[in-house]
Amino acid sequence: MTARDRRRSVGILTHTAIADDPRVRRQVEAFSKAGWRVLAFGATGGRAAPPAGELLEAHLPSHDRSFRSRLRRLVRLGRLQVQPWAPEAVFWNLPENYGAILELAEPYRPDLWLANDWTMLPLATRLTERDRTPFIYDTHEFASDEFPENWKWRTFMRPLVSKIEAAGIARAAEITCVSDGIADRLAAVYGLARRPVVVRNVPRYEEVPFRPCGERIKVLYHGLVMPNRGLEALIGSVTLWRDAFELTIRGPGSDAYLAELRRLAEAGNVAQRVHFDPPVPFTDLVQAASTHDIGIFVLSPHSHQNRYVLPNKLFEYTMAGLCVCVSDLPEMAAVVAHYGQGRLIPGLSATDIATVVNGLDRSAVEEHKRRALAAARELSWEHEERRMMEIADALTA
Repeated sequence: MTARDRRRSVGILTHTAIADDPRVRRQVEAFSKAGWRVLAFGATGGRAAPPAGELLEAHLPSHDRSFRSRLRRLVRLGRLQVQPWAPEAVFWNLPENYGAILELAEPYRPDLWLANDWTMLPLATRLTERDRTPFIYDTHEFASDEFPENWKWRTFMRPLVSKIEAAGIARAAEITCVSDGIADRLAAVYGLARRPVVVRNVPRYEEVPFRPCGERIKVLYHGLVMPNRGLEALIGSVTLWRDAFELTIRGPGSDAYLAELRRLAEAGNVAQRVHFDPPVPFTDLVQAASTHDIGIFVLSPHSHQNRYVLPNKLFEYTMAGLCVCVSDLPEMAAVVAHYGQGRLIPGLSATDIATVVNGLDRSAVEEHKRRALAAARELSWEHEERRMMEIADALTA
């Protein structure tokens, strides 16, 4: 047996493209750095350069939004309404075809499995039952309350998510999540004897120099460009901003939705002050953000998932040395209150947003930017990965 073979090994499971999923990529890098053999199983389609490790990727079906496809999906999910004892049968019959990832993973026998999100729990359960190995469940969201505003999701998906997650959590050796609020909710909903361990979704530390505001104060939203991200109100607020401010929206979105946002900017006579930039690889996000002054994110508190969200972008803005302006939701508010790197937006309206933005002059923005750069040294993955590796070490000791 070679020294390579004697290394501890981990199998990381995700339904996403490994290279483009910030949290999964950081997991791969952390285990590799610690000397583990890393086997990562996920989906094809990544745009960023792949991390170190053995990456095995399956081609999952693209999202088909045709009426026939959506109807077929609802019929399959509807089976759980009449057969509530069969969540796994429903899961394996989903058009997403997560079984393709299971097929990639089955030939391997790592010392530990790590399942990212509820979609990988049935895979982890099968793989660990076979080999009697432990697995960690790492949830990036509060999965059972992710889209409660959508009646179809509430009716058809929530029962499946809740049953799959409950069964998987009962088998998991350890549970990790991204915020204290989600940890508390998981413990309450599933009656856990031990609270999940919080491993926040923060970027690796990058050295970013302080950049004073220029002639224009540049406000940035980066992330998924989709409904329920407060972007309509954000664009509407630009009509109320002082002339010194301009907005950039950067990220992937459908052509139809981007066109709708552009129409809103034109209707408000602010098209010259609202810029739409294409997404950049997540490995370049911090440096790309650092050319701006304010990072903004407005989110409705309509669900437990939203109330307890602690999103990547809050920490990416901080790492980039930006003044952050985010919704006054418990988890984000606690971070901003502790580090003082920005302001909280009390509501969801264009007026609420504009009041906070207009309340910032150049000196205030620059003070928050300096505090963000100071906070970035602590709000970095180097601190968070220690918790994850301590769990992995304990489970494989």
